[in-house]
Parts: sequence; structure tokens; C-alpha cells
Amino acid sequence: MPAGLRRRAVRGPWRRHPLPGGARDEGFTLVEVLVSLALMTITMTALTTFFVATGQAANQQSGRQVGAQLAQDAIEQARALKGSAIITGRAQCGGTNTCATPVAGVAPYLADVEEWDHPSGTAQLPTTPKTVTLNGLGFTENWYVGRCWQATAGGACLKAQSTGPTLMYRVIVAVAWSEKHCAASACSFVASTLINSAPASPLFNSNQAAQPPVVNNPGDQTDEKNIPVNLTMTANGGAPVISWSAVGLPPNVTLSQSGVFIGSPSTVGSYPVVVTAKDGFNLTGTAAFTWTIVAPLTVATPGGQTGDATVPVTPLQVVASNGVAPYTWSATGLPGGLSIDSAGKISGTPSTAGSYPVTVTVRDAKGASASTGTITWTVAAKPTITAPTNRSDRKSTPVTVNSAVSGGTGPFQWSISGQPSGLTINQNTGVISGTTPGTTGTYTVTVSVKDAFVTVSSTFTWTVTS
Repeated sequence: MPAGLRRRAVRGPWRRHPLPGGARDEGFTLVEVLVSLALMTITMTALTTFFVATGQAANQQSGRQVGAQLAQDAIEQARALKGSAIITGRAQCGGTNTCATPVAGVAPYLADVEEWDHPSGTAQLPTTPKTVTLNGLGFTENWYVGRCWQATAGGACLKAQSTGPTLMYRVIVAVAWSEKHCAASACSFVASTLINSAPASPLFNSNQAAQPPVVNNPGDQTDEKNIPVNLTMTANGGAPVISWSAVGLPPNVTLSQSGVFIGSPSTVGSYPVVVTAKDGFNLTGTAAFTWTIVAPLTVATPGGQTGDATVPVTPLQVVASNGVAPYTWSATGLPGGLSIDSAGKISGTPSTAGSYPVTVTVRDAKGASASTGTITWTVAAKPTITAPTNRSDRKSTPVTVNSAVSGGTGPFQWSISGQPSGLTINQNTGVISGTTPGTTGTYTVTVSVKDAFVTVSSTFTWTVTS
């Protein structure tokens, strides 16, 4: 190489020399080349990280999509069953029925239901995990079933039966797979659905038209004037009922939008009622029944009662009218030994003499009650006789002998037997009188007195001498 050229290379960078026609010789300096290489290295490194992250995100999204599809397929499997088959082969968890710990993400779905995942036979929905491999990933399907109750108008389904009258099954499907981008490398996708528990609930058919709700007919009703009614309507099938209405109701009774009758009927009579339920598709179902309103409950007050201590009383029947049978009876203030039965009859044997203020109360099937006025029940001591003692009289002699009674309940009636001929007793006063017979003899005489409830007697010897 000529010396001039070597010097130029040593002294400085390449220079652009004009070419014939005015063109210039283009090129890059060494510094420019080095800078370009550095920039290319940085760019390629960034692109490598980007492509790696993009691939990882795509893999993660692919796993989630497969998990979601498997979960939805499993839910459709549950929806294809009748409600009565959901818990077939399952028992409620708790006590000796130990259930497996649910996979990640399932616990919140089981918080408000009674879990039924203890194996107890051949289950329609699996009680053990099922493994599926797709796209090189292993997926595990898990089914969980719980019972909950829902209000008639829909809404939350909770494990408290007081929530509403409709028993539902919550089916939960969790699909789990391993991937390092999830916490502890445990990924899951959870889906759930509510299924009606009705044994005859229809199977899902996408080609079938929506069906109207079927109103549960409560049957003919009987209620009492001025007493609040207590009746709630329910319906099965169709979409959830969103409104209720009724025609022909008794005066002062209305039906709320949620299907609850409210009010106190104000007029006695018989009313033909038609109830209509409308669901979310504006389809309706009806039920018809007769609602009878009767007069308020009453009870008659018997007159005062009497009896003798230790003597069974004549049963007293207290009479109730109107209201809604059956009746429940009670009484306060009864003499010891007496009681009232389920038919309102008072009977027994009073034990102690005295005067007792008695009140009888009757309650009907609707909770209405009525009471008698005060019934004065007087219990006297059992009657006793003060009769003659053993005596002796001459034959053919006029005699007068007194008898007396204490206690008891009048009126009294006296009688005598075994006396000497010619002697009689006054039925009202108990005085024995007459003339002794003309023959001698010894007689065993019995004097008896009968009060309103019992007869008592006394015996003595009467001798007729010469």
C-alpha cells in the first residue's frame, strides 16, 4: 500500500471522496458500526423477553380457557339431571360423615349451603375427582353439591330454612390444574348453578317453550271475622314468580306482591277466590278455592253448680259456638278433684266443701279465644243422719220419733224400712209416727235420706214390748 494511503488511514476516519459526475463514496465509521451492534443487541434482548412473556401469557390463557370450558361442560351435565337425582348417592357432611377439603376457590360457594358430598351409594354426580388431559396439561374436575332455601320471589339461596319455602340444590364445579403463574402453582376455575329440588322438575330442552308457573292450591279456607288471616301462596315450575294477584277476596283481605295474604276479614260469608301468579316471562298460573268467613268465637256461661264433697258430680258440658274448630279448652278455679276434658266437659269428684269461682276458656284453630263469666260452684259436705238410737215401746202405743240430717244439698227425701207395722216416716221432715202394733217383737229399722246427689242411711233396733 502506498505510504500516503497508510498515513491517511492512521490519521483519521474514512473520508468521502468525490467521484466522477459529482457522486460521493458512502460508508460507516467504526464507531457507527459499534454503536449499531450495541443497539441491535439491546433490541434483540428486549424482543426475546417479550416473546417469552407473550408465550407464557398465551399458555396461561390457554389453560384458563380449557378450565372454563371443562367447568361449563360439567355444569351442563348437572343440569341434565332431574332435581331428585342431584343428591342421589350423597349424604350431608358433618359428624361421622367426613367430606374432603374443597379445592381452591370453592369454599365461598359452600359457605351458605348444607354440603352433601359424603359418598353413600352410586352417585349421579361424581363424589371423587375426575382427571382429563388436554393440550399437554392435566385438569382435575371436582363436583360439590349443597342444599339451600330460597324465597318464593327468588333472591339469595341460604342454608337457613327460614329464608323461604323453596328447596334448591347448588351444584359447584371446580376445575384445577398446575401452572407456575398461579399461587402455589395451583390454578382453578369455579362455576356454579342452582337446580330446583322438585322430583318432577323438567329436564332442560333448548327447543322447548317456556312453561307457566303451577300455583299450589291451598284448598278451601275457613277464617274468623276480625281475626288476621295467615296464608302464603307458592308455585312450582316456570320462571320465578315476580308478582301475585287475586280476585274475589273477603272484604279487608289483600294479597301482597310476594304472595302473602294480609288483613282481618270484616264480613261473614263465603267467597270464591282466584289467585294468579305471573313469572318473569309474563306467563301466568292460577288456583281457585272458596274462602269462608265465620262469626267470632263465643262460649255460653252455665248457671251455678252444686255438689257434695266426695260424691262424683254430674258432668257439666260447656258449649262453644262459631269460630274455627277444633277447640282447645281450659278452666281455672275448679274445686279440687274436678277437671275439664278436650271436649269442654267438666267431671270428677270434689274433695273439699266450699264455694269456688270457676272460669272456662275456649281457644279455636285460628288462635281466637272466648271465656265464660264466673260460674259459682258450691260443694257441700256429704250429708249425715242423726237417727233415733235403739228404743223400746209398748205395744199399741202412739209414738213420734224425730230424725235429722246435716250437710248435703237439698231438697231431702226421707224413707224407712224394717219398722214395726203401723209406723211411717214423713218424706219431707223425717218424723216417724204412728201406733205400735198389738204384738210384741224386735225390729231392725233403717232410716234413709236422699239429697240432690247421694243417699245415706242409719240403722237401729226397735223393740215392742207387752
